[in-house]
Amino acid sequence: MESEKLEQVWRAVCDQVKSYNNIDPSQINAFFSRLQPQAMSEDFLMLTADNDFIKTWIERHYVDFIKQALMDLYRTAFTVLIEVDIAAEAAGAAQGTVASAPAASSSATMAPAGAPAAAAEGAPAGVGGYTAGSPTTSQPPSQQTAAEQPPIASQIADAYEPVGDDALGDVYQDEDEPGGPDRPTSTLTFENFVIGDSNRMAYSMAVAVADMEICEKLTPDYFASQKELLDGAAAVVVDANLPRESIAHLVEHCAAPLFVDPVSTVKAEKLQGLLSHVHTLKPNRIEAELLSGVKISDDATLHQAAQALLDQGVQRVFLSLGGDGVFAAQQGETHLEPICKAEMRNATGAGDAMMASLVWSFLAGRNLAESCAAGTAAAAIAVESEETINPNISAEAVLARAAK
Repeated sequence: MESEKLEQVWRAVCDQVKSYNNIDPSQINAFFSRLQPQAMSEDFLMLTADNDFIKTWIERHYVDFIKQALMDLYRTAFTVLIEVDIAAEAAGAAQGTVASAPAASSSATMAPAGAPAAAAEGAPAGVGGYTAGSPTTSQPPSQQTAAEQPPIASQIADAYEPVGDDALGDVYQDEDEPGGPDRPTSTLTFENFVIGDSNRMAYSMAVAVADMEICEKLTPDYFASQKELLDGAAAVVVDANLPRESIAHLVEHCAAPLFVDPVSTVKAEKLQGLLSHVHTLKPNRIEAELLSGVKISDDATLHQAAQALLDQGVQRVFLSLGGDGVFAAQQGETHLEPICKAEMRNATGAGDAMMASLVWSFLAGRNLAESCAAGTAAAAIAVESEETINPNISAEAVLARAAK
């Protein structure tokens, strides 16, 4: 039933987006059919895409419309997270499918251009225990500023109504008051998320998003105050969740080897022009295209993209190719490591495990091919447990898997 409620909310969001000016409904049907809702709370929605291309396209062209639709339907500013369903992407790769955009319509407009139309009929009664009000007359996503939106707390207070048979009403049901809810802020926790079928991955991602605010506190001044600690480290791992100015500070001032994860195509843009002192970069195909300026379409352009990154100053590149494995490169040497077979139970943590293994391999003095094999082995072990961190992962397990 919970999955049905989540699907109901997502259908309402899709209908709302299709109602906006200068939006081609056929485009929404084509692209949004490649998304699956996974988790939702009072101000958070997680979706998964079946490959990185769709994820990137939605983030670039439609995520602001999704946020606006949620605002119009539920009068709350939502954080929207999109991740790749690794199992679906691997299945597509195994079948030889190629990620591509649905056929574009000549009338499609990719940027917000008009005020939202009326809310879709039949939208769920509410999210998080409060009822969806009348559509706002707010500006389009690209024009609306944070200052023009009322504070989240006041939005919840103004829109809150007793729980009925709505999308997330049971989230706020007070155990001591069967007929009446408590306030959303008093009962909402990650333990009572409304979740879909991939709930473990969604839960982990949601918690991670909640923790992302700490990145804003990792400022250049803070890193400057920790210079002795950073310079004395054997390695420093950086990802593009940090503000660009903080990444720039580390690139310019940190003496330790930097291992950098672009995180996503959108966040990878923060790294442009900042690769000169990066030891190891771990992008996927699209992130590598963005940072190298080379469209990867075959083996020759794959090598060109990796070389372009090395020419910017990166010492080692480990480029994820999805089902095609990992392509590793350093000056004068390349290596293609096939994907390490695994019994997928939870996609969360695969990239982190690979990065940890790359750092571990560097500290152990392993060569390019050995490091690549250990990285893919660690990622494979990570996804074979329903836990975010596989309790069976160890140095011995990684080396044994890498040797197969």
